[in-house]
Amino acid sequence: MIKHYLKVALRNLLNYKAHSLISVICLAVGITCFSVANHFINSVTDNDELPNYEGRIELSLSSPQTAADFVRWLKEDVAYIEGLSLSGIDTLVASSFAEQAEVTVIDKNQQAFPFLIQYRCVSPSFFSYYNKKVENKDKKLVAPDEVVISRSFARKAFGKENPIGMIVHLETNYRHLPNQIKDYKIVSVVDDDKAESIDCYFPLSMNPRLKLSVNTYLAGQTTLENLNKQLDKITWKRGEMDLHVRAYSQAERENDLQRNIGILFARFLASLILLSGLINFMKFVIQMFYNRQRELALRKCMGSDVKGMFLLLFTEVFWMLLAAFFLSLVITEIFLTLMYTYVSQEDMIQFPLADLYRFQFFLYIGLLAICSIVIIYPIYRLRRLSIIHHIVQKRKRHVFRNIMIGLQLAISIFFVGGSYGIVLSYNETWGKMYSPLNKDEEKQVISLSVNSLRMRQNMDAILSDIRSLSDITDQTGISEQFNLGSFTYMRYEKSGHPARGVLMMEGNPHYFDFFRIPMEGKKVDCNVKGTVYVSRKFKEQLQKDSIEGTVRLSGSDYQIAGTYEALYKEGAADQLNVSGSVFLVSPEVSIYYFKVIDSNRTPNAIKQITEICRRYVPGTLPLDIHCINDTKQTTIGIMQMILGASMLLAVISVLLVILSVYSAISLDTMSRQKEVAIRKINGATPKTIALLFGKVYLIIYLAAFCTIYPLLRLMMASMLEGSGLKNIYRWDWGILLFLAMALLIFCITAYKIYKVMHLNPASILKKE
Repeated sequence: MIKHYLKVALRNLLNYKAHSLISVICLAVGITCFSVANHFINSVTDNDELPNYEGRIELSLSSPQTAADFVRWLKEDVAYIEGLSLSGIDTLVASSFAEQAEVTVIDKNQQAFPFLIQYRCVSPSFFSYYNKKVENKDKKLVAPDEVVISRSFARKAFGKENPIGMIVHLETNYRHLPNQIKDYKIVSVVDDDKAESIDCYFPLSMNPRLKLSVNTYLAGQTTLENLNKQLDKITWKRGEMDLHVRAYSQAERENDLQRNIGILFARFLASLILLSGLINFMKFVIQMFYNRQRELALRKCMGSDVKGMFLLLFTEVFWMLLAAFFLSLVITEIFLTLMYTYVSQEDMIQFPLADLYRFQFFLYIGLLAICSIVIIYPIYRLRRLSIIHHIVQKRKRHVFRNIMIGLQLAISIFFVGGSYGIVLSYNETWGKMYSPLNKDEEKQVISLSVNSLRMRQNMDAILSDIRSLSDITDQTGISEQFNLGSFTYMRYEKSGHPARGVLMMEGNPHYFDFFRIPMEGKKVDCNVKGTVYVSRKFKEQLQKDSIEGTVRLSGSDYQIAGTYEALYKEGAADQLNVSGSVFLVSPEVSIYYFKVIDSNRTPNAIKQITEICRRYVPGTLPLDIHCINDTKQTTIGIMQMILGASMLLAVISVLLVILSVYSAISLDTMSRQKEVAIRKINGATPKTIALLFGKVYLIIYLAAFCTIYPLLRLMMASMLEGSGLKNIYRWDWGILLFLAMALLIFCITAYKIYKVMHLNPASILKKE
């Protein structure tokens, strides 16, 4: 019998292929969105689940000499506080932020493999404090030459071999650490961090100049208030700064009402598409079930009971959710592939497929259970309703359906408006970047980053081989790249005025000719120190300040050699909140640009340059070679991916609204044909008939828009507060959003209303 129900359900769904397919896709996207977003939120808030959370505190440094009244810890500051032996606090737990370094791992066969790693410097108690699972718990960075590596890095560097006892050789040179230890012995392996990709954990002595965060436990009966009274009496110096320390409860911060509301709101946003798709799917299934009166009557005559009717409707729900579940697995694979392509490794959190698939499976089971409960009501109602009940309840019909359409419309307005707001912000931030090259000329430029010591050591040979390629016509280089989101600043100083930020780039002045940037002034040799070129925007600022010839930047004086229009891909200065930009003449180069003779030859040139680099750089070290119009793993690339994802969700939400409104208006016009015929006989005008069907959807739309738009505007304004973006505060985009969504609803309803307005009353009454 179950096999029969499965066949009947599949046949009924295939009768409405387009609607069923769109419903499955929307449900699958909703499941994927909710799963990924839920995993991300859990990873970010992972510290909330740590043991003894109420006793955890964070120590914060401040200094009256700093404008922000906020200072980062250094190793020397931690040592000073530890030396005071304060009562009321446990061992201090210090950890740095993620940094990048180049290392060489040496296995048991004395084979060396170089890697670029993300590392943190931590104190020995770091692992127990953050409840991290560590092998060899007795050995946790006790000696200054020990290192703990992550499980993923252990697999990448040593395969299936046990890494304990192997050597990690530090290749990166730190000039301020002349006696730095180079060889670190692996003493343990730790599970991967959920929120960031960390390969190695070094002791604090590895780089004492790194900025740290410091945490600890409240000890004994000491309260936070009593501890701060002790700390208020402590002041010490770091150079010319007076440092003060204060303790904050992590639990109070994490239990902050605004933060918890934000987390709940984020989870709610992640579920909107899933909720909208589920509403649309359930409305469609239930409506089609109601329309099969003849089939249900025959089944009842054949002896079918409530259980049979439930199984008939349940199998349709089962098929749809099962298809959506499997499609969500495919979409998850595609999404993660795009994430790893467009997001750099240091910015990427861990997304274990096994955990995501497990969550999606339990979500599928939960949705199936919820739908099973929901479909009990229409079955019960269909079995119990009588003709008298229909007559009495006629005025109240479709109330629930209209509420659901209003909810879907509100979700659609939210996503469409959010996408439009993101587009406005993106265009305001990145749409005004200066580029004298056209799109075809940009395709002719290849960027090569010197991202490893091994490459830098062999750069002369690599450049010689690249110049010999027939496709390469020109070359230039810079030592700092500020565009595409990686900003480097200098301070513009003038007596009597506060310091202002200026974008900075270093390199060879041939840069201006290479990128066809208009420049006025003399060309100087790249070895001439203390020389800068200034942008037109910064030149205007200097003229206002009556400065000519020499400018003071970050405590040093520089000779001005010329003025250029703007750096390549420099954004609008007012949006970046800077005075302009400067180009510092320097022989140091970390990024090389090569011009290809023809844009069609660029892929082949990239392939040849990659082959040249691989002659000198081992395969374990990554290469960063790409066309400059390729925005993968850049800030712009991440923004474009977010923009694309938001537009996809907006399109899906609009599709769901179209399906819901179209199916609802179709049922309305079909069921009220007789009423329309009688009204036309009695002299009803087309306007009267149009309002008869369209008025309810107009009311639903106005109610949804007036509710959602103010909330959307408030949310986007609070998110972009302090960013300097102004377009989002304009009112015209809200008017455009209102008109666009109103036009959508009008187009959906107009066709069906037009058809019912032109019905022949005689044919309708004759059919009755």
